[in-house]
Parts: sequence; C-alpha cells; structure tokens
Amino acid sequence: MSGGHHPGAGGQLLQVLDLVSLRPTGPDRFVTLPVQGNSERLGGSEVLVAALLAAAATAPADLAPAGAQASFLRSGRSSLPVDVAVAHLQDSRSSAVRAVTASQSGTPVMTASFRFFRSRAAADWQPEMTPDLAPAEGDEAMAVVSTLPTLRSFEVRAAVQPADGRPVIHPYWIKSRVPLADDPLLHASVLLYLTDLGTSGSARAPGTRLRDRMGPVSLDHTFWWHRPARADQWLYVSAHSLTESGGRALARGEVVAADGTLAASFAQEVVVPPPRPTA
Repeated sequence: MSGGHHPGAGGQLLQVLDLVSLRPTGPDRFVTLPVQGNSERLGGSEVLVAALLAAAATAPADLAPAGAQASFLRSGRSSLPVDVAVAHLQDSRSSAVRAVTASQSGTPVMTASFRFFRSRAAADWQPEMTPDLAPAEGDEAMAVVSTLPTLRSFEVRAAVQPADGRPVIHPYWIKSRVPLADDPLLHASVLLYLTDLGTSGSARAPGTRLRDRMGPVSLDHTFWWHRPARADQWLYVSAHSLTESGGRALARGEVVAADGTLAASFAQEVVVPPPRPTA
C-alpha cells in the first residue's frame, strides 16, 4: 500500500498482506476479489477491511480511522467479486464520515460507516493494562496451529492455558509473520481484521461447549481505534461475552500492545443458533 489513503494512478491495488485487495472501478466505486480460504461463505473480516480501504481512499489523507460500525445483512459467496460503493456523509476540518455498501450480484451483503479524525494534542488516559507477554515470547507450547488460511500470515499464541484442556479462542497474542511497511492505514486495517476472527464464538455464555461456539453468525461489528499500534509486533487480543439472551449474544473486547498501550476496542453481536440435541 502507498503511504497515503488514495489509490495511485492507473488503478493501483490497495492491499493488506495477502488477505484483501481493492481495485478502483470509478468515482467512489471499487471491487474486491475475496480470498477463497476458510469456506465457500464470504468472510466478514475481508469485507470489513475492503470497506475501510474504500472509505479511506475517499477521505483526506491526513485523517486517521477513528471508528467503524458495520451491519452484516446476509451471507455472501467467496467465489464472487464484491462491489464496494462509498457515500460521503460528512466532511469538516477535523473529521469525515463515509457510508459504505458492499454488494454481490447487486445484492447488499454489508453496510458500514467509518469516521476519520485528525488527531490533536490532548489529555491521554487509559486503564493500566499489563498483559503477560511470556506466552508470546518463548513458550512454544502456547503456539496455535491453525488450518485456517486466513491465519497463514500471522504467528499466534494462546495467552492462557485452558483450565479444562479444551482449546481457547480468546485471549491470544498475534503478529504478522513478516515486517510491514510504515503505513498507518495498513496497521489500522490489520487491527480491524483481527477483531472479527473468533469473536462470534467468544460471544457465547461462559461454559458453552466449543462445538456450539462455532455456530453463531455475526449481526454487526463496532470498532474504535484509540492509538497507533504495529501489527508486526505482538498484539494481545481479548474478547469476552457480555450477555446472551433471546437468541442473541454480545462480545466486547480490546486490542492491547505488548507495552500495555490500549490500541483499540470493539464489540460484536451475533445470532445464536438453537441448541443442538445432546447425544
């Protein structure tokens, strides 16, 4: 990716690792070809990031991503291109808001709004956060071996040992396997991408069986960027269930850098499938 937000001349691709690429097709119009990885179903993470890249390409380059609110409307197919359209909702001296619609074959699969903000000198406070970096730095027993193609670009470590011997979804340590360019939008995109991975399962009530954690479908995803953080250095991603009721569940989480900097926070609501019969 280039250092600015805008795509270069000649239809240059906007790209995040080997996960998401975006090509301009006209004024405020783009197309992305999904990565056919985990399944035939279109990945929400990839669409989220494509929408962010499209919105950023239309915003002033000196504004940084500040917040995102996305609604997943229906399942898409990873074998089809995704058309991305951007609408300009607000522009001011210090901020901009863009609405993005992602569609396949003319049918919307996701809508999202993104706010961009010009950072300024101001008070800086956050809760003290000191995640234990030891599992990431040397304990190979905590390494997560995943068959998911969407994780091939990352090194992952479980942050805690499961009390019952079962796999842990959150929290975990993660970083890019390769050094990344000094592009703030690239790192902001990776942070957004990571927070949609596994979060739907962590929205389930504590004690829910692992196989039942794999069934929820995301309804919406809300994300806030607080401070810059590099995605090629260890990041602590944590999500936990806030509530589950009436067929819906809500997860809330944070992304924390190894030095304790709160980089981002997020929330995701999911639809919980009916209980499976016990054998």
